[in-house]
Amino acid sequence: MRVSHAYFGSHWAKTSLVEDGRLTSPTETGWQVQVLSLAGVERVRDEILGSGLFDGNADLPLVPVPGQEQGCGDGLGLTFQATIELSTDAGLITVSWGQTNTPEGCYETSPASDALDALLGRLESLDEWLPADAWEDRTPRPYQPHGYRLITIGQPRHESFGNPPDAGTIDWPLAGTLLTYGDSRPPLPFAVEWSIRCGPVTADEADQVVNAIRAVGARFSDSTPTGFASATLLSDGPNESTVALILEAMRPDQADCDGLNLGFVNCWQVNRVQPFYCASP
Repeated sequence: MRVSHAYFGSHWAKTSLVEDGRLTSPTETGWQVQVLSLAGVERVRDEILGSGLFDGNADLPLVPVPGQEQGCGDGLGLTFQATIELSTDAGLITVSWGQTNTPEGCYETSPASDALDALLGRLESLDEWLPADAWEDRTPRPYQPHGYRLITIGQPRHESFGNPPDAGTIDWPLAGTLLTYGDSRPPLPFAVEWSIRCGPVTADEADQVVNAIRAVGARFSDSTPTGFASATLLSDGPNESTVALILEAMRPDQADCDGLNLGFVNCWQVNRVQPFYCASP
């Protein structure tokens, strides 16, 4: 089970539950993990299926109330999207629906979207209603990632980026080179000039990368990449570009770069430098 929210395609606040009971949810500083019992996992599954809204994939967009466009224009609120994904014997079922904080009466309501909002509230507050026998370990603990997505983003050099260490001076500990590691990813619609690559690494490999980069004087945005993600900036002299190297912690339901979403880099400062656009993608 996965729960996520999105604004203009930028996903955040993902909560996931895997079959062995690990429940991973976001905090202000990184992921936390609790552990449900097998009975607890079944209770959550029954809660979702019992809604009657997961017979198949569905997308319920917001529908404006006719004639209300004038009073519901820009500046009165935002629209969002919520998504619940459930793994079943028949495959993954994905149900998404629109949400908004605009004034009441701007968008149509429906029994299905109201029921999904109620279900979402339940799934994001399991600690408040699941009984004691639904938990193996109810205490939230910092999540220790089993691996990371190693992401590189190359973009034209800017003077404001300063002069970070050159990527070519790093004693790269993994296959290939820093600039060729992983697979090429499609450009983003709001940053077509970015060159993006991504590949998975284990926790031990991530430590090797961090040590190799620190050896040439580069600094990560966090002391260790144990939160959501950490990044550092490097120079790519031959291509006259600056490369952001990001280590994004993978949750238990992730093993590779499938579903990569870079909305989290929006407005992100790396060592007091603003290398990414500061606008909603």
